[in-house]
Amino acid sequence: MAITGHASFIPTTEDFLDHWLTVNGEMGDPMVIPQAAAGEAAEVNQEGLDTLYTQLVAQHGSVAGALNELALAREDVELKKAALLVRLKQFNAAVRGLLANTKWPEALSDAPAQGDAPDAWRNAIDDALSVWGKINAQNALGVGVPLFLFGDLTLAQFTTLAEALRLGFRTKRAADKTATIERAERNDLERRIYAILKAYRAVMPTKFAPGSPFTLSLPRLTPESTGHTPNPVSASGAWNVPLQAAKVTHGVSAEPNVKRYDLRGVPGPSYDTEDEIQVASHGPADPAEFVTTFGLGAPGQIVGLRVVVVLETDHEAGSPAVYVTRPGS
Repeated sequence: MAITGHASFIPTTEDFLDHWLTVNGEMGDPMVIPQAAAGEAAEVNQEGLDTLYTQLVAQHGSVAGALNELALAREDVELKKAALLVRLKQFNAAVRGLLANTKWPEALSDAPAQGDAPDAWRNAIDDALSVWGKINAQNALGVGVPLFLFGDLTLAQFTTLAEALRLGFRTKRAADKTATIERAERNDLERRIYAILKAYRAVMPTKFAPGSPFTLSLPRLTPESTGHTPNPVSASGAWNVPLQAAKVTHGVSAEPNVKRYDLRGVPGPSYDTEDEIQVASHGPADPAEFVTTFGLGAPGQIVGLRVVVVLETDHEAGSPAVYVTRPGS
C-alpha cells in the first residue's frame, strides 16, 4: 500500500505497523525512531504509532459522521426552500392579482431561485414579510380583511415557514463548520503519521545488512516511480432490499498486475476525493462486487461510492462515483 490520499492513510499505516512488529521480533529490543527524525516531542516506538493510528481511525469516523450531518442539513434546507418558494411565488401572484391597480405590486421582490445563496433567500423572505404585514396593517383588501394564500395560509403560518428555513440555514452552517474542524483534526493526525512513516523508512534499513528481507519488504510510502496509471473500471450501485445494504458491482481491469479493488465512499450527494474513506477491499480473483451500509445508517440517506483499481506498483484509478439512496424517510 502507498499513500495516494486520505483514504489510503489507514491501510498504509497498518502495513507499517505490521512491518515494525516483525522488525521488533527480529531485533529483540524494540526499534525506536528519534524525536528529531519523527518530528514528535519524544522518540516514537511501534506502540506510539499504533496510538496515533487508533486516533486516526476514530477521526476518519468523525469526519464521516460530520459529513452525514452536513448532508442531512443540506437536504433539509433544500426541502424547506422548495416548500417556501411555492409560497413566495403564490404571494407575488396574489398581490399582483388582488391589488393590481395599487402601489403594492411595485413593492414586490422577485422570488429567489432554488440554488440562490442564503442571503438572497433571507432578503426575499424579509421583503415578503414586510409587504404582507403592511398590506394587512393598512387594510389594503378591506377593513379587517387579511391576505391569505392558497389553502388559507396566513401571514403567521408563512412566518413559521420562514423561521424554519432560517433555522435550517443556521444548522447547515454549523454542520459545515463542524465538518471543517473534523477535517483539520484528521489532517493534523495524518501529517504526524506521515512524518513517522517517512522516518521509519529512513531509520529501519540502518538496523539491517543491505539486501536483508526486512529491508526488501519495507512498505512503500508512495507509488513506485516507474509504472503507469491504469484505466478505471466501470461501477454501478443501488440499494438492495433483501440485503438491506448498497450493492456495488464493477468491471474487471485488463491490467495483468492488479493488486486489489478498493471501495471508497463519501457520505452525501456530492463526492469530493478529499473526503473519501476506505470502505472495503477485495482481491482481483474475488467476485466483482461490494456490499456495504457505509453512509446509509438511516432511511433517506445518500452516499457516493467509487471503485478504485490498485496495481502492484500502487498506481491507481477510480471509477466515477455512483450514488445510492436508502429508501424511506
